[in-house]
This record gives sequence, structure tokens and C-alpha cells, in this order.
Amino acid sequence: MTIVPEFYDSFSEDHQNMTFTEFLQNVGISFPDQQVATLQSPLSRPLSKAPVTLKEEAVAAAATLPELKLYQSLAGNIRKQIQEGLQDLQKIDDDVRENNPQFFGEYMDGEPRLRQEMESRFFANRDLAQLEANKKWMTQLKTLLDTSVQQLHDKEILEEKDRSILRDTDLYIKKHLPDLLTHQHELSRLTKEWQEREIKYKNTNHTAIMKWEKEFKEQTAILEKTKQDVIVAERSAKQIVDRVADLKQRKEDLLKAIAEAEKVIEDHPYVSERDLIDAKDNFDLCSTLCAWQSLEKSDKKLEMVLFGDLDVQIDLLKLQAHQMDAVFIGMIEARERDYGAFAELIHGLQVMSRNLWTSNQIVQNIAMYWNRLLLIQHEVTKVQRRFWIDVDCLADANDAPVDPEQRGVACAITVFSYAHQLKFVLAFQLRAKQVMNYPHSLDLTSLSIKKHYGPVSSEQLEQCAMEKIRKNGIIDLVSTINSIINETLSSK
Repeated sequence: MTIVPEFYDSFSEDHQNMTFTEFLQNVGISFPDQQVATLQSPLSRPLSKAPVTLKEEAVAAAATLPELKLYQSLAGNIRKQIQEGLQDLQKIDDDVRENNPQFFGEYMDGEPRLRQEMESRFFANRDLAQLEANKKWMTQLKTLLDTSVQQLHDKEILEEKDRSILRDTDLYIKKHLPDLLTHQHELSRLTKEWQEREIKYKNTNHTAIMKWEKEFKEQTAILEKTKQDVIVAERSAKQIVDRVADLKQRKEDLLKAIAEAEKVIEDHPYVSERDLIDAKDNFDLCSTLCAWQSLEKSDKKLEMVLFGDLDVQIDLLKLQAHQMDAVFIGMIEARERDYGAFAELIHGLQVMSRNLWTSNQIVQNIAMYWNRLLLIQHEVTKVQRRFWIDVDCLADANDAPVDPEQRGVACAITVFSYAHQLKFVLAFQLRAKQVMNYPHSLDLTSLSIKKHYGPVSSEQLEQCAMEKIRKNGIIDLVSTINSIINETLSSK
């Protein structure tokens, strides 16, 4: 509804505010109630109460569904516009309630003649508003109908395509009708044949069939078990063949061993009980002389004492696994005082047992090393009885652990001859890595001579000492020192 601007001026007289709808009711202006137009198109033919076929249902659905969809779209748009109009009217009522126009007061307080003139103008404005609303509605309806016409046109194009497809399908069916009839005849024949089979199946003795099926399953199970037994038998036969081959090889090895044993018997006619007793006596004598003592011998561990000095423990399981800590070698605590500084050379045993994985080799190498160390100590002891000797352990410059091969002792022999008025100090080193070089176990690179006094020079003494010790080694070192004194004095 349109409000004429010339009447829309607020006034502030003491009147109770009213809505626009209430004012129109006071004036006597009303609008027709909302009515729903009912249109009914005449039927082209009378309705039939006969049953509807599937084809008729499909035709009805194809014709009705697009119309229903179009009607649903139009009805939705109309409802939306009606809702928007009602909202606009409600907004106008709210605005007028807050601030009544001036002509409300003029009409309510005016004289009858003025009110009659104003009512005439109000009715004229109402007719104008209705005409404008109808115009706006017609314009919107035209837009909706144009859209619907376009949609119907699009549907008509799609329908024409469908008709074309139906015509092509109809032509295809007419063209292939003989084939379809032939196929129908074949299907009828097959249907009749299968019906006959169904009758035969119903007349069949199913109990006997079930019995035969049960017997078939049992025979199948027996056959599968037989196949498994054959596989097991074949595997057993293969194992037997392999075992026979192993036995043949074992037989050949045993025959070869028997032949070798017979040859040994021929070369050594017999071993008497006396020979065994003598062998045991020799072993006991060697054990006594070398102070060997077996403390424990089992499948897991071997422990023994060698020369009464060394405690050797071998873990046979770790040795078999090639573990580095399988062998432990230590000196018996009571014997350390007897060896003094020479106890430092026990570290060389670590080198002797390195990378050896059989107990026999380990014990043999330990025995050889310690036996030669005892010989070296014996020579040093002989020198100590004739001359003054100082034996100290070799120490690293930083007091840090050194390589076991570099462990050793430093010997300083003070040689004094009153008759020849000669005194000098012969110094050398003995390292663990050189013990096995006995008798040439002295480190000649460390050999030095410091002369205190005497008729010969230090160079002559050192040259003579180098020649003698390189030739004789540590064997009979006392005689070697005496020969050094005599030869240097005789060559003066």
C-alpha cells in the first residue's frame, strides 16, 4: 500500500497513537479478504473406473510430474512474495504507531465536511494503491510465467528427443521382431524342458542320492588321506635314501680309518701296559717339575695352575663362541713378591692367548712364554749374584695403561772392577713382546752404557757390548759382561 507524501507529516498533539490499520478501520476503508482462485479445466473425456495399465501409469506420470514441479515452483515464489508483503505491512504499522502522521489528527479532530473530503481522497488513494499493487503483481506474474514458459519449452525439446528415441526404439523392435519371436520361442522351449526336469527331480529318490553323496565324501576323504600318506612315504623314502648315502660315506670313512689303524698297528706292533705306565710316569714327572695342577675340568670350564705361579681359567662356552673374555690369566698373589718387577711381564700372556680358540693351543703358548720368562729371570738372578743390578717396571710417561706388548722391565747393571780401575752402568729394557725371542730378548735399541771412570771410552764399551749381546743374547750374561771388560781393556 502506498502512503501519499502530502499526508505523511507527524503531529505532536495529545492523541493516543494508533496503527495504520486501526486508522483505516476508523475511516471505513477495507480491502477484500484473501481468496484462492479455483480453476478447473473441463475433462476432455469422461473418467473410467477400469483398472489402470502400467503404460497408462507411465504416461500419466510423464505428463503430470513436470506440471506438478512447475506448480510447486510458482507456488513457492508466490508464498515468498506474500510473506514479504506482510512483513512490509507490519513494518508500516510499527512505524506509524511510533509516529502518527499529522493528517491522523486532522481527520480525527476535523469537522464533518473536512472529514468527508478527506475520506473521498482516502478512497481514491486506496483505489490507486490497489491498481498499483495489481500492476506490480501482474509484472511479477508475467516474469514467473515467462520463466515457466521457457521451462516448458525446454521440457518440450526434451520430450521431442524422447519421442525420437521412442520412434527409433519402435523401429528397432519392428526390425528385430522375428529374432525376438525366435528368442521367445526358444525361451518357451527351455522353460518347458526345465519344467520337465523339475518334475523328474521331484520324482527322484533323494534318499539314495544323499547316501551316494555321503559315500562320495567318504571316498574323497580316504583319497585325500591316501595322498597325504603317499607324500609322507615319499618324504620318508627320501630321508632313507639320504641316510643310506650318509651310512655309505660313514662306512668309507670307517674303512679308511680301519686301514690307517691297521697300518699304525703294523708300524707299532703293540702298546704294552708297561708303555702306558711309563707314559703316565713321564706325565706325572713333567707335571711335578713344571708345577702343573688341574683345579677344575668340565664341559664348561677349565682351571689349572702352571709352574706354581699362574692361575689360568678358560670358559669353554665363551671360547667356543669366540668371545674375547673367555680366558683369564692371573698370578698367584703369594708369588708376586718372588718375581718382583718381572711380574709386570705377565701382561704378555694376554698377547699369547689372543685369537686362539682351542684350550690346547692357549695352554701351550702360555707354558712356552712363562718358561722362557723363567729362563730370563734366572739369567738376571745370576748377574745379581756378581754385580749390583737395579730392576724396575717400565712406566708410561703419562702414567696411563700402555699396550700389553710394551709392558716390561728396565735393568741397570753396575759393573765395577777394582783391579782394572773401571766402573760403568749397562742399561737395557726387556719388553713382553720380546720374551718369545729368547735368548735374543733384550731391546738393543734401549741398550746404553754410562761410564763413571776407567781407561776406556764410553763408545768403545758400548760398541763392544752391542756386539757381544747381539751375538749371545741374554744367555750367560755374566760371562758376556766379563768378556766386554777384558776385550775393551786388551784393545786399549
